[in-house]
Amino acid sequence: MALELGRLFLNKNYDYGISSLKFDLILSETHTLSNTISEHNVEDGSVISDHIKNNLQAGSLVGFISNFSIQNYYLNRDRSAFRNKAKDAFELINEIWRRKDLVKIIVMMKVYNNVAIENIDMNFSEGDGEAISMNVSFKEMNVVTLKTVDLGNVKPGAMTSDKARQASDKKDLGRQTPVLEK
Repeated sequence: MALELGRLFLNKNYDYGISSLKFDLILSETHTLSNTISEHNVEDGSVISDHIKNNLQAGSLVGFISNFSIQNYYLNRDRSAFRNKAKDAFELINEIWRRKDLVKIIVMMKVYNNVAIENIDMNFSEGDGEAISMNVSFKEMNVVTLKTVDLGNVKPGAMTSDKARQASDKKDLGRQTPVLEK
């Protein structure tokens, strides 16, 4: 059992975290799947539901980073190379939050790509020693990408398609009513 637990902490395949912020331990994780169900009132006051829409996935995690983690101890036996991982994590999560970038979150059950951080609670307590605990809530995002299409230089006589008419310098203004001057 102890050997398996050691592999969990020392195995590089388990880099749980938020983008470049890696946790020593994920204390808990929550995954939220929800739907929106349409409701339409009818004449007699009853409600008709005729559509179900999947909402974007959301979740939360509680991650823990310690200055004295098992991984840090076994991989950095040279004590002169000690660094304050808890303070570095505090500064890094602040920078991630400030930039408002979409991040990648890796937890035990799932890898989330393109998620936005909604809320971060950071806790320092006497019982944790030199460590930081982070409660992070997040939500997936759908990102729209725009595409530009070059229609080239279209001559007014060659306006046989809708795209050509839209790209033309000469616009059809429709029937114009003359303006009387006084």
